Amino acid sequence: MPTPIEDVYDSISDSFDDTRSRPWEFVVDHLKHFTSGQRILDAGCGNGRHAIACLEKGHEVVCSDISEGQLEMARKNCEKYISSGNIEFVKADLLELPFDDNSFDGVMAIAVIHHLKTRPERTKALQELTRVCKPGGKVLVSTWSMNHKRFEPRENGTIRGVEVVGPTDQDVTVAWSKDKDVPEKRFYHLYRSGELTDEAKDLKVELIEENEAFGNCIITLII
Repeated sequence: MPTPIEDVYDSISDSFDDTRSRPWEFVVDHLKHFTSGQRILDAGCGNGRHAIACLEKGHEVVCSDISEGQLEMARKNCEKYISSGNIEFVKADLLELPFDDNSFDGVMAIAVIHHLKTRPERTKALQELTRVCKPGGKVLVSTWSMNHKRFEPRENGTIRGVEVVGPTDQDVTVAWSKDKDVPEKRFYHLYRSGELTDEAKDLKVELIEENEAFGNCIITLII
């Protein structure tokens, strides 16, 4: 039985932090839509690199993650901001966020929902992300794309460190190559162009942007 994703991220929290220092440019650009002091949820915050980008622009931020190891790393990286009272850390499952409706001015889930194994789960996650966002707020979601350069097959048709585990080549496990002591693999559903938008089509929201960048499928929704 595959190792639960939260346990994998607990195991790799140190080495994961070593590879994730700068925020994605598309996240920094997205934050320009918000004014200082607004409250943002970073769902699946990882080591806190995007939370720091929020804090540097004067926002309040709630970091949530299902992995306690990742939350601990986020606390460490955001330590100098904690005394400001503008940051909070919450252990949470993306499928059942422990926040009231309309709690945040903005929500982002960067490279998170692709770890969910079924379309109903991924749709449920999108519902939760939009549920906790205020009317008029924006939700930014990114996932790994099938067009990511790391998924280009070699001459023999295989992809290094990747194993197909589903009925199509979109469902894979990916080995964590940065830490040889961690044998577990992470599940990913790799998105095709337009698929993320298709999953969001039943939500009562407006799609304002869809694009691909840096091997990611990205959508922005307005509530």
